[in-house]
Amino acid sequence: MHPVIKEINLYPIKSCGGISLQSATVGQRGLEAGKIGDRRWMVSDADGVMITQRQNANLARVRIELLGGALRLTGDGLDPVIADPAEVSGERIPVQLFGRETVGHRAPAPVNEWFSRFLGQKVHLLYQKDEDLRLCDPDFAVAPGIDRVGYADAYPYLIATEATLAKVNTLLAEPVPMNRFRPNLVVSGTDADAEYGWKRLAVGDAELEIVKPCTRCVTTTIDQEKGVKTGKEPLASLGRAYFLSGPVQGAIFAENAIPTRLGAISVGDPLIVLERKTPHAFRESDASVSVTN
Repeated sequence: MHPVIKEINLYPIKSCGGISLQSATVGQRGLEAGKIGDRRWMVSDADGVMITQRQNANLARVRIELLGGALRLTGDGLDPVIADPAEVSGERIPVQLFGRETVGHRAPAPVNEWFSRFLGQKVHLLYQKDEDLRLCDPDFAVAPGIDRVGYADAYPYLIATEATLAKVNTLLAEPVPMNRFRPNLVVSGTDADAEYGWKRLAVGDAELEIVKPCTRCVTTTIDQEKGVKTGKEPLASLGRAYFLSGPVQGAIFAENAIPTRLGAISVGDPLIVLERKTPHAFRESDASVSVTN
C-alpha cells in the first residue's frame, strides 16, 4: 500500500462549511492558505459562549470563499458579507470554549448582523489574532506549553483515511460522506484502521505527530449540506465498533495531530509513516453512545 494525500480541507470558521484545497501550508495552529488559517474564526452567543453545530446545525450551511486575506460568506439567499481580519476590533473579548476561557476579536457589526440573521439568534463572529494564545492540552501535547491551536476543538490537525470510512460505511444502512467527520487531511492507499497505528508522519515538507484519537460527537449525525440531523448514525455504530475507554474514552474516528515541522503540502503527496505505535484496542461500549450532546 502507498498512502497519499487525497484531500486537504480548510475550515476558516469553526463549524461552518469547509474549503477543499489542492495545496496548503502546515502551520503551527493548523492549515494555512495564504493569510487564512484553519478555524481562526468562531461564532459565539450574546453571553460569550461558543456556538458550534452541536448547538446550531445551521452553521454547516454557511459557505465560504477565500478573497485574499478575507472571507466571503454566503447562505440562505442573504446578500454576501465579507469577514476581514484587518477590520476586527482591537479589544480582546473573552469567550468560553468547552468551559475554558479564551479570547477573540469581534468582527464589524454588519458581519455579526449577517450571522445573527442567518442563525436566528444574536451572535458575534470572533477572530483569533496571532498574539492570542491558546495552548493544546498539555497531557497530549508534543511540546507542552508551546503547542498551540486556533478554535479547533483541541488540536490543530485531524487525519482520516478513506479505507476506514469505507469500513464504517459497511456498518450503516445509509453510508455517510467523509465531510461528516470534518478532517483536515484525508489519506488514500491504506488498509482500514491503518491510522490507528501511526505515530509520526512526513508529508510534503512537513512532519506531524499523532497525539490522540478523536472522540466523536453529534456533529457526525448532521448532514453537512443541509444542516439537519439525520438520526443516530454514524455515531451509534462507532460506539459499537470503535469505542475506547481509559485516558481517552468514547466513540472514535480519525486521529488528532500536532505539527513538528512546518511546510508546504499538496494533494497527491506521499504520506510516509516515520514511526508506528501499538494500535488502539477498540471494544463495544457498555452503554449506548449519547447523540444528544
